Amino acid sequence: MFKPTTAATVEEYIEMIDEPRKSEIRSLHEFIQRTIPDQKSHSMSGMIGYGTYHYTYASGQEGDWSIVALASQKNYISVYICASDGKEYIAEKYKDQLP
Repeated sequence: MFKPTTAATVEEYIEMIDEPRKSEIRSLHEFIQRTIPDQKSHSMSGMIGYGTYHYTYASGQEGDWSIVALASQKNYISVYICASDGKEYIAEKYKDQLP
């Protein structure tokens, strides 16, 4: 579960984090922005989201989510990648190259 936050912007989200993690999150945020510059960053659900996509479950439930998300958890930093090349998820495709 994501830590609740009152941050309305990405900068507010980052400023609410204590060091040394604040610097780590800022560095990852800047890296993600350089890597996918066309995907707008936004504060969402206690994390930073990049880009959006619309999904529909088999049940018919629909929603919008981020293509990439960055979160400062209690004990670690999470990077979520919800992207596909049309055949498989990118994270699965490159899992041998990802730490």
